Amino acid sequence: MKANSIGGVNQAVGAYDASYKGSDKIYQSIEAFRNVISNNTGVNDAMLGTQQGADQLVGVLDSQINRGSIMQQPYFWAMKHMLKSIYEDIMNKGRKIAAENNRLISAIVGREVKTIRVTKELALEDMRAYVDVTEPEMTAVEKGNQMLLTLFSASLIDSVTFSECFNKSDLEDVSKALYRYQTQKAMAEEKAAMASQEKENTMIQMGIDQQNADREMDANSKMMTDQFNRDKLASNERNNIRSNQAKK
Repeated sequence: MKANSIGGVNQAVGAYDASYKGSDKIYQSIEAFRNVISNNTGVNDAMLGTQQGADQLVGVLDSQINRGSIMQQPYFWAMKHMLKSIYEDIMNKGRKIAAENNRLISAIVGREVKTIRVTKELALEDMRAYVDVTEPEMTAVEKGNQMLLTLFSASLIDSVTFSECFNKSDLEDVSKALYRYQTQKAMAEEKAAMASQEKENTMIQMGIDQQNADREMDANSKMMTDQFNRDKLASNERNNIRSNQAKK
């Protein structure tokens, strides 16, 4: 839009440009502030896992995220300590109120709980809260699936354990399943070894019994042969004596 001439002075009001040109500089300042904040706080795209590039190697992204998590531990520790203090304060105040107000306890009792007995000694007790940092459930399950694939490929778990835990377990559940499978496998191998040893001992004992039976049979056979020879010799002697008497 151009201003008209006033009093012979050309463009006394001046020119006013209503186009988009030059009005985007304010958005450039936002990006500049973002870069300043990123440099001062250390929170960057690589730390958040949003950095893109063709030179990203396998495992580098997770390593950068883990490094960023370590750098942010002071903040998370302060947040954890604050939440822990809040929860403990709520529990201790509620404990004192519950110990002094039985009417409140009777109002809590419902369909699921029939009786809640609170004594005055509860006011003397102390309660503590524990706050742990956890990760999203989908992320934990994905890590559990990766661990399952690694264990299954190494033959540390069987297909039954793999199918029971896949897409349903985190790393802690996978560790419990691994311990349970290895324990059952060790017990089965121990039972198999004991059965094999017992079978071997039975075979050895059978061999010993057979050898003893063969020795006893040989001894009996030899004794019968000796007895037969003695009887035969005695019979020959008697026949000789009779023959000599007949000659006389």
